[in-house]
Amino acid sequence: MQLTMPLFCKQCNNRRFPKWIKEENKTDWFCETCGNSVDSEGNIIGDVEKI
Repeated sequence: MQLTMPLFCKQCNNRRFPKWIKEENKTDWFCETCGNSVDSEGNIIGDVEKI
């Protein structure tokens, strides 16, 4: 099984940054420009509210 890291956002082409979720022991990828996150397979998992 080969995993590809979704480094670039498909919506705005800016770089995504990894965000580790300790409770689930996984890494999601966050785009600061669009405010959305994807899992390691590139599936959008939701929009993040800006604090």
